This record gives sequence, structure tokens and C-alpha cells, in this order.
Amino acid sequence: MNKKKKKPKMEFRYYSMPEGRKMFALLGEKWIQYYGRNIDYLHFHNYMEIGYCYEGSGVLTMGNRDVRFSGKEFFVLQKQFAEGITGAVK
Repeated sequence: MNKKKKKPKMEFRYYSMPEGRKMFALLGEKWIQYYGRNIDYLHFHNYMEIGYCYEGSGVLTMGNRDVRFSGKEFFVLQKQFAEGITGAVK
């Protein structure tokens, strides 16, 4: 029997830039979370993403590559770059 390979799901996350601003921060309690629970797909944004890990550790999946990170590290991803995060991150 010939099984078809399942195509991975990809999600586009659109953010609207506030008028007159060149950047905006997603901060607060909402962004302190366990990433990657029950998520089996990557996503990409319409803007460059700068992430900073205050505490904890995780894995940043960039396309087909996994990179481990921990507290006091940051990453920069160009816009429309497929990525996903798993781990306990603040």
C-alpha cells in the first residue's frame, strides 16, 4: 500500500503595526507561557521578530533546524521565516 506523505501545516500570523510606529512589543502576562503544547506546525509573521528569553529554556525550530536556547538569550528572525518554539519560557 502506498501511503501519501502528510504535508506539514503552516500558519501565517498577521500583526497590524500601530500608525506612526516602526516597532511594537508584545509584552505582559499573556506572553509568559509554555510554548508548543499540542502544536505540530510552524508559523511565520508579516514583520521581523525579535524574541528574548528572560527565564527557562526551549527549542527554536527554524525551518528544518532546531536550536536550543535558555534564559538571557535572544533571537532575530526575518519576516516570513517559518519558525516554532517549544519549552517553558518567560
